[in-house]
Amino acid sequence: DLAALRVRARDPAFRPVTLPGAAFTADIPVSVAHLQSRNVIGKLTGTRHPDETVMFGAHWDAFGTGVDAQGRPVIRRGAIDDGSGIAAILEIARAFKAGPRPERTVMFAAWTAEERGLLGSSWYAAHPLAPLARTAANFTIDVLQMAGPSRNVFVIGAGQDSVQDDFATAARAQGRVAQPEAKPE
Repeated sequence: DLAALRVRARDPAFRPVTLPGAAFTADIPVSVAHLQSRNVIGKLTGTRHPDETVMFGAHWDAFGTGVDAQGRPVIRRGAIDDGSGIAAILEIARAFKAGPRPERTVMFAAWTAEERGLLGSSWYAAHPLAPLARTAANFTIDVLQMAGPSRNVFVIGAGQDSVQDDFATAARAQGRVAQPEAKPE
């Protein structure tokens, strides 16, 4: 029953099954193109702990073209995913620049090739500008909520570090509720 298998396949524990009598043959042309892209990183050096870093990041790439649920071609310009995150990073950087210099160094990253497998941020992790052991926190902004005011803020990777307690406290002070992501990987 293919319909039942489709429902079961939504479960992360689902494993492939053999479909008796089913066969699949394909001839798929493949082309490879190489291009070089860059991360863009800004930095404000801290006054008291310049060797410690707090990062804010978002990705500047988008899916581009694809198909919708009905198989029709669509253009995904990236205004929400993740132009909204880039706008937030720029505004956070502007606010830090306009205010008193932070105690820790603050870096603002616009990652490349996130939609192709986190390539830009992975490259940074392998070639950091600031030692990862001295990076106090990283805040990644991916897709700001655009459907109007919201009380909930979602924490990706809940329970993995102590900064989340401070985040939840700040959310409560604004009348918001911090909660773990609904569908963790």
